[in-house]
Amino acid sequence: MSRSPYIFQVIFTPEPEGGFTVTVPTLPECITYGATFEEASKNAQEALQLCVEERRASGEMIALSSNQQTIISSISVPA
Repeated sequence: MSRSPYIFQVIFTPEPEGGFTVTVPTLPECITYGATFEEASKNAQEALQLCVEERRASGEMIALSSNQQTIISSISVPA
């Protein structure tokens, strides 16, 4: 019997020097970086797996994001 996967909302923040920092609001200790969006996304999945494993091992609660997908984007308007 397999478990449903955990769903976490993540925030990709572009960095001035390039690349993206990825944070997870419900797991504040889970932070990673990637030089491209694709690399940041892959690193985030690996970091999340490690954070979940650490919390399980220590008996800590794993706070999940809601089941709804949230899309955060930027929209420009004329100044």
